[in-house]
Amino acid sequence: LPPGYSPPPGKTAKLLHSLYGLRQAPSAFHALFEEWLLKYGCKPIGGDRVTFLLRRGMSVVLLSIYVDDGISATNDEALCKEFLADLSNYFELSYQGKLDWYLGVSVKQDLANKRTVLSQELYVKDILERFLE
Repeated sequence: LPPGYSPPPGKTAKLLHSLYGLRQAPSAFHALFEEWLLKYGCKPIGGDRVTFLLRRGMSVVLLSIYVDDGISATNDEALCKEFLADLSNYFELSYQGKLDWYLGVSVKQDLANKRTVLSQELYVKDILERFLE
């Protein structure tokens, strides 16, 4: 409520927008984000609705999001840049460069051999250290 405003006795105020930091904020953000993706032509993959596919002919962009972190993969760099530029008109984006870490998972890519290795080695070591002390 605005400072100095008190609702009349027996009345409450209805929050029209979620506020950052509230428990509902991630869910409200995801709903807004998903609505934009669907209008843009992206299709959800799987039941959890965190990975979306944009297809234009033989070109594809995959976008996977978790709360406010996301990663993209594509076979068409121009389409991906166009998509991310359009997305950045509505949402604040930051490009962190080549993917090395995502949600605690180490990512090592060998593009020449078309190989990607995912590892949680540091997480496992941390768990072992905690339980073996």
